[in-house]
Amino acid sequence: MSADGQQEPSMEDILASIRKILSEDDGEAAKPAQPESEPEPDPSIFDEMPEGPGPDIVAVEPEPEPLELSTEQQVAPQGAYEEPQQQYQPQQQYQPQQYQPQDYQPQKYLVGDPAVQAAGASIAQLANAVSRERAVVLGNTGITLEQLVREICTPILKEWLDTNLPHIVDRVVKQEIERIVNRSEHM
Repeated sequence: MSADGQQEPSMEDILASIRKILSEDDGEAAKPAQPESEPEPDPSIFDEMPEGPGPDIVAVEPEPEPLELSTEQQVAPQGAYEEPQQQYQPQQQYQPQQYQPQDYQPQKYLVGDPAVQAAGASIAQLANAVSRERAVVLGNTGITLEQLVREICTPILKEWLDTNLPHIVDRVVKQEIERIVNRSEHM
């Protein structure tokens, strides 16, 4: 029962109203068949149903009947159906062409080979002249100052590297490992 004191319609009343709506929708054309007698539901089922408004029942709108075409609207049947002409011509089965290697043709340059060789020789001569001007010859031996410095510094540099390089490598490797570990911890 509802809170305002009115009695809710029974299940039979709801079914009867639905049948009435459906029979009105069908019109005079078809009379509804008499429903078969259904067994009464167990009254204990209704005791478990919650009180309050039931689900809304929405009436189904009837589908409109199809319209009849007037004689002007009707499409006149056309003549006999014509077979479409075959526009597609099947091609022969694809046969790949045999690979034929082509002769390698070097890229053609704007400048010919003799000009390239002459320019290369000129640049080499220029480089030799510049290195001779920079080199200071010491005495009559023909040893340049640059060569003398290399000869003197090579054993000194070798001794220093033998002494200090292992410690430098060890320190740099430890720093790099610490940097990688710190980066992975902050992720």
